[in-house]
Amino acid sequence: MVRDTIDMMENVVRTRKNLIVPINTPQNGEYGFRSGSSLVNFFLPSSPTALLTNSVKLNFKLRCNKPSSTFTSAVLCNNNTNKVGATEYKLLIDERVGCNALIDTMTWSSGNSNQTLENIRNYGRMSATTTPYHSSQYNLDGSVQGRNTPVASRTKTSGNLVNCENFVSMDLKCGLLEGISDGVVFMGRAGVQGLNLMLQLQNDQMVFQSDESDASDAFYSINDVFLTYDSLEFDADTTAELDNPQASGEMVFANYSYIYSVINSSDDQQTLNLGTRNTLSIFSSSVPVSHLNNVKQNSFSTGNFRNATSGIYDSDAILNRISFVRNSQLSPYDYSIDTKTSSLENTPRSVLINSAKEALDVLHSTETLISPATENGLLTRINVDGNEVASLKSSVSVEAQSSPCIAYGCNFDNVSGVGRDFSGNNTYGLRVESTLSGNAPNALTSFARSRNTLLYNNGSISVSS
Repeated sequence: MVRDTIDMMENVVRTRKNLIVPINTPQNGEYGFRSGSSLVNFFLPSSPTALLTNSVKLNFKLRCNKPSSTFTSAVLCNNNTNKVGATEYKLLIDERVGCNALIDTMTWSSGNSNQTLENIRNYGRMSATTTPYHSSQYNLDGSVQGRNTPVASRTKTSGNLVNCENFVSMDLKCGLLEGISDGVVFMGRAGVQGLNLMLQLQNDQMVFQSDESDASDAFYSINDVFLTYDSLEFDADTTAELDNPQASGEMVFANYSYIYSVINSSDDQQTLNLGTRNTLSIFSSSVPVSHLNNVKQNSFSTGNFRNATSGIYDSDAILNRISFVRNSQLSPYDYSIDTKTSSLENTPRSVLINSAKEALDVLHSTETLISPATENGLLTRINVDGNEVASLKSSVSVEAQSSPCIAYGCNFDNVSGVGRDFSGNNTYGLRVESTLSGNAPNALTSFARSRNTLLYNNGSISVSS
């Protein structure tokens, strides 16, 4: 049995900086859905060291290409007329998702056994839902943007930032890297025995939003791709302990799983079989089904349920009530969240917001984008006459952007950290009562965050949830 992590940390002798390149290198080193390879594979080798989970960064150069662009002759987008000698060409990435939109599926597995540790599908959608709850306007325009260039609190700012080739050094959001309390993963035979990371890239029409006539042929590409991370090296005795093939122990981490469903009626209950035993929280967001994989729309929007006229989504449905259900009974709350009055009066639905913040473990955090400005399009900096102040340009509102960050979520265990059982016949239900007409299907993208345990013993690895 390997000693306690805290005890082992006392025996760290140095921190090593690591840089690795993908093990699959396409022609010109170019990755993308249309051009180059749509798969990016990394191998973090097995060694008697500890990976610092908060140090992992995916690094690359991003190009947002017009249809005529080639690898040797880049023709990039121009989201305004600030580029001298170039005509405007709208090609936007969702400003809250940024380069996370480029990833469709992220898979982590053990290096030697190839045992899957975590598989996140629709990774960009998860980021679109969680980022506004974890980052304030100042974060998005500062530290987050410094690592993930297209990120910003305003669409126009994000558009300006992708008008040229940009270097990105972005964090990877996943349970394996975020959900380990000690913040380290042992990489030796007494541990995960190295790690494989596979990224499946997203298709271009899902990533971009544009009304240009040829936008369906626009594409992104990433080049000079590499992964960086820090690892801890230990003294000789601890190193031998981490390299012991007969060692046994466990590692507890979180895991995100994804379920897609559709809501269309005015009283609709989605019953989902999560298949997870230690479920900590569940959160969902919605988008009109025709907006997915549609370059004419923002596929990563997180707004209200929408009604449609002749197939065109043109109005918000009034949300009357939300209920969370486990095995046909209200749970974890023994009441439904009534939102009708707030929806009709266009005021913040505070109980619903707090429930989502609980699901994302940010209930008491001030580092969030949620505000009357985002949820209701209300001006937040006005003078005594009710006019907006401090705008950079009078015709463009920079103080309010009506882009809601709506999530429907709940925390099933914020005390013990063990979670609730949704395996076998145990089901999760989300009941939505609204004014949906029945002719406007809305996609409901749901993510369950659960507690997983990795067991290693005599060189073998198993994962249970």
